[in-house]
Amino acid sequence: MDETKHFVGIDVSKAALDVHVLPVGKSQRFPNDGDGHVALAEWLSSYPVERVVLEATGGYERKAVQALQQQGYHVCVVNPARPRDFAKAGSRLAKTDRLDAAVLAHYAQVFDPPSAPRPGEAEAKLARYASARDSFVAEKTRLRNQPASMTMLIWSACTGTYWRR
Repeated sequence: MDETKHFVGIDVSKAALDVHVLPVGKSQRFPNDGDGHVALAEWLSSYPVERVVLEATGGYERKAVQALQQQGYHVCVVNPARPRDFAKAGSRLAKTDRLDAAVLAHYAQVFDPPSAPRPGEAEAKLARYASARDSFVAEKTRLRNQPASMTMLIWSACTGTYWRR
C-alpha cells in the first residue's frame, strides 16, 4: 500500500458532505446522516489519511466529526474565514461545494490546524441539554409576546373596530 500522506477536505451542508482527497484528487458526495457517515469512513479507509479538515457550520458538522473521530481520524474543525482567505490568496474565487472541499483539503495539506476536541459523554449530554434549553427559552419568549397581539385581535373582532396604535 502506498504510504503517501493523504489530506481530506469536507464541505458540510445540512443534507450532504462533499469530500475531496489530496494528493489523489478524488471527490465524492455522501449524505449527511448516519448511513452517509458510515459510507464516508468506509471510503476513506482505503487511504492513509493524515488529517481531515471541515468548516464549522453551526452544528451540521458535529455528527460527522464524531463518526470520523470514532474511526480514529485526526479531525480539525476550522473557522470558515481561514480557508476562504486561503482560497482568495491563491486566486480561487469560485465557490461551489466541490471546490470548497478541494480548498479545505489543500488547506489541510499546507497547515496543521488543531484537532477538534473529543467530547466525553457527559459533555455531549450537557450540550444537548443546553440546546434544548435555548429552544425552550425562545418558545417561552414567543408565547409571552403572543397575548398582547391576540388581545387586540380578539377585541377588534368582538367590537368590529380596529385598534391602531
